[in-house]
Amino acid sequence: MKSKTTNTKTPFVEDEDEANIEEEFRYRPERMRRVPRDKRIQPSPEALKPENTKVRITMYVDLDVLNFFKSRAAEPGSAPYQTQMNNALRSFMNGEGESREALLSDEEFIRQVAAKVASLKKPKASHTV
Repeated sequence: MKSKTTNTKTPFVEDEDEANIEEEFRYRPERMRRVPRDKRIQPSPEALKPENTKVRITMYVDLDVLNFFKSRAAEPGSAPYQTQMNNALRSFMNGEGESREALLSDEEFIRQVAAKVASLKKPKASHTV
């Protein structure tokens, strides 16, 4: 006949757990009070718009992209790198920045592309027999 094993885990000790909780996070019902509806803070319609609502996500970006934004954020007076990344995405989403059509009509851009293409072309070696 098998013997019944007992749970060897440490039993719940209320005082020990409470000692690890910071004072501001302890549950204190005696300190609570009901706030009447007319006294509650209601968010403005502006605050509820999607462009003013932050959502936590997890995404992978290339290391060089992350390093680029982090180095810009390290400059004095600049926004945090997450804000800069969000602003870059918003600019793209809103169609801001240079479009393909704008680049194709930019004479200086065309000159620079032509110079780059010309520098990449290698002369063919002639074969004499």
